[in-house]
Amino acid sequence: MRCVSYTRYVSCLKEKDIPPDIISRQNERIEAYCRKRKWTISKKYSDREVNRKAEKAFNNLKEDGMIRKFDMVVIDSYY
Repeated sequence: MRCVSYTRYVSCLKEKDIPPDIISRQNERIEAYCRKRKWTISKKYSDREVNRKAEKAFNNLKEDGMIRKFDMVVIDSYY
């Protein structure tokens, strides 16, 4: 099974409440989740901009999904 992950810097949290290492925290939780299930992440998509409208990586994820480049997406939290 081809597995990918998606993370983003900005969520519904107030920008002052977002820890600077939010992406690495999300990646750690996703990797732990996948390890328990013996899944391998083949690609990571990440919107790292401090901008609520940033969605370049999300759009790439959708495009790749539509052409079946992966079977599933693991997301830590999507508010």
